[in-house]
Amino acid sequence: MGSLVPYSVLMLTAQLMARILPQRRDPSHPNVLFVLFNGEAFDYIGSQRFIYDLQHGEFPYKSHQTNPLSMDNIKFLVDLGVLDTMRLLNISHATDFPRAGEFGQLMSKYSSKFGMNVTTVNNMQGNLPPTSAQSFLKENFSFPAVILNSPPTNRFYHSIFDDDDNINFVYGNTSKNFLTLEDLAAPSADFTADSIQMSIRNISSIIAFSLYEMITGEEYREALGGSAVFADEFLYCFLTSSQCPLMSAIVQDNSTLPPYPPPRYISVHRTGNQRSVIYTHGIFGLTVGQKLEGVARENCTVPPRIWYPGFGLHGECHLTTQNVSLAVSPAFKEPDYNWTSGRYSTWTESTWSAISARIFLRPSTHHEALTLAIGLTVMVLSFVAVFIINTKSDVLFGNSPSSEVISIPARC
Repeated sequence: MGSLVPYSVLMLTAQLMARILPQRRDPSHPNVLFVLFNGEAFDYIGSQRFIYDLQHGEFPYKSHQTNPLSMDNIKFLVDLGVLDTMRLLNISHATDFPRAGEFGQLMSKYSSKFGMNVTTVNNMQGNLPPTSAQSFLKENFSFPAVILNSPPTNRFYHSIFDDDDNINFVYGNTSKNFLTLEDLAAPSADFTADSIQMSIRNISSIIAFSLYEMITGEEYREALGGSAVFADEFLYCFLTSSQCPLMSAIVQDNSTLPPYPPPRYISVHRTGNQRSVIYTHGIFGLTVGQKLEGVARENCTVPPRIWYPGFGLHGECHLTTQNVSLAVSPAFKEPDYNWTSGRYSTWTESTWSAISARIFLRPSTHHEALTLAIGLTVMVLSFVAVFIINTKSDVLFGNSPSSEVISIPARC
């Protein structure tokens, strides 16, 4: 979640696949799982904990009453890395396996079909980009994972300076329904072809179409793709202000939305970054969850049924499937963990309380001498003034008390 561009590409891909895949769904088809990892900038703590839970049968949580998953259940992993130059994409993988080549061919196919001018290069190499797939390959070097990334140009990737200016984001503010898909054959009237919104829409669309064909075995023949409006609203909410249409569509009380974006910095102490997790959980439920028509709000209060205001704030019930797990290093879970082994990632962070300080300034010798001279001069002048006033007091104030009658009043 640290870098916003691949984060938004994943969200648009999930929204699109949730709309097009159920139309050709078959029980024999594999499931699709969208995962966002926290703490990856700190030595892959999120993905490391995810693998630990898979190996111990703890994902999803047993309280969810869902069959646990294992690494053997994952047949293909697409990891989104740095996506700075979205005209050139590298599909990197550690070992050669059929799905990697098929995925690259399908990406090129749908890019050409819809005229998106995205070039994909298939690379099998030992030195892979630093992404979450490293955690999976560490456990199994032949794990079927591909890393989708572009040549890095963003100097502030995964940092607080990865803001709207850095990615050239300009809010379109279209006020359109961001939940509807777009006709890829028609030119956009709201965004230019080189805008970040259109780039995210194009990349997410060809990823979704490629996975669609790999799952169903059928070519995607429709013209509907990802929504640049959804990308526009998503970026605005996470870069500029939480008081936006997308957040209003998932939060019950709009008064709780602050006029600033949710923090995405990951720290040791639980801070405001939890708000980003809550918002992401809600966006997944709204865009990926199944909308239940005709279900009243009073019958949509117990998960997995969740009530959302929706676009236009008319209210709608969704059957959701999202889960949340703690991205905490497994080192803190094992009671007899050897801290010198380096098996699991850990880090520390220093925090400070409010600091107050008082500053005492000592003047120079010249300044001290000048202050003393001025003080002595004022003192001498004061004594002289008091002496003169005292000697001339009879002239200045007279020698009669103020109660003595100066003259007898005249008779009327």
